[in-house]
Amino acid sequence: MSYISCSVSSCANNKSGTCYAAGLNIGGKGATSECETCCGSFLNSAAYSNLANFTSMRGEANYILCSANTCNHNSGGACSLSSIEVGSATNANYYTETECLSFEQ
Repeated sequence: MSYISCSVSSCANNKSGTCYAAGLNIGGKGATSECETCCGSFLNSAAYSNLANFTSMRGEANYILCSANTCNHNSGGACSLSSIEVGSATNANYYTETECLSFEQ
């Protein structure tokens, strides 16, 4: 099981700074920096507000898939870290406004 720290307060999978998505999909094929990655599992709480009521019942993520093939932690399409941090430079409305803060080229 993976621990995902999340500072994207507008995500329906975020409860008290922890991601409770069943699994995480990090995007950013060819990324050279954190800002070129994203969390493909982001769900805007404005549209998915009911989901936020059930997030902690699911438990933490079971896996972290990663398409950022330039990241040192990408191991065959999966993240080799047991914990990562997801964040956003802005109040995210779309998954493309999020980023993997654990990315290392």
